[in-house]
Amino acid sequence: MTPPSDRESPARPRPSPALVRALGLVCLAFAGVGLLVALAGSTAVFAPWRHAAAEALLHEPDLPARLEPFVALTLAILGGSIVGKWTAAAWLVWRPLADGRRWAWRALVVGLLAWFGLDSSLSLALGARFNVWMINLAPLIVFGGLLVPARAATRPDPEAAVTPIRAFAALRWVCLGFAGFGVVVAVSSHTWLFGFYQRAIADAWFHGTLEEHAWIWLRFSYALIGATFLAHFLMLALALRHAAGQRWVLHAVMSSMLGWFLVDATLSAAHGAWFNVWMIDVPSLLAVALPWLLARRALPSSEASARS
Repeated sequence: MTPPSDRESPARPRPSPALVRALGLVCLAFAGVGLLVALAGSTAVFAPWRHAAAEALLHEPDLPARLEPFVALTLAILGGSIVGKWTAAAWLVWRPLADGRRWAWRALVVGLLAWFGLDSSLSLALGARFNVWMINLAPLIVFGGLLVPARAATRPDPEAAVTPIRAFAALRWVCLGFAGFGVVVAVSSHTWLFGFYQRAIADAWFHGTLEEHAWIWLRFSYALIGATFLAHFLMLALALRHAAGQRWVLHAVMSSMLGWFLVDATLSAAHGAWFNVWMIDVPSLLAVALPWLLARRALPSSEASARS
């Protein structure tokens, strides 16, 4: 049994082109929001959110000036993560969902709910209710609302339709590992597990010791970053499971990774946080790049088999 082609069944129910276009535009719009967060999160553009964060988390009218460099870094990292997540979602919309694949619809729903559930629950636990209604409800309502009618235009694929390909399986496990890492970051950024990273932050901006406000912001911001990581790599892992051997999956993995990396690493360096580039960005990119290259090498033979 060989991997099915992307457009093999003319009788397959498919979402309307208008619905696919709307879902794709929403993905691009939210990716653009992520870029805006990364570039302008510390400006007046996000002043209402910043004021709400200062009041709810720090009990101050504004974020303290001494905290601003760290805030700028975390918003750059968060924005890059948002870009990567919505790039991956866009690929799922444009390819398998547009072709009527039920698994793609489920992957998008799982990614949306995993992000919303983890992000919102931790926001509430940390006293940041503002983040739920100011930020989280928009993707849930807009993107989730468009996904509701899309389900009726999809059809389940038989499990036997996908042939296991070892290189794709390895890449899938790496993505699952990063999804798990997102959960760990979200709930444990303030613990000893990330002591090396906390020391780097303290040395960069707080004279070697994280103050109370820095600890609070670290815990809150990395909860949001970790939840976004979870959704990004969970969607990729599901795509690699259900569409092993299809070239678009590799495009989805690498384009979403590069979107995240270029924003995150470039702005981390611009903010003087080279430690984030060497501790997180470069190792993460390399961890995905090696199995990605192996999967890419395995692709021509699998495509040849599909044509024969």
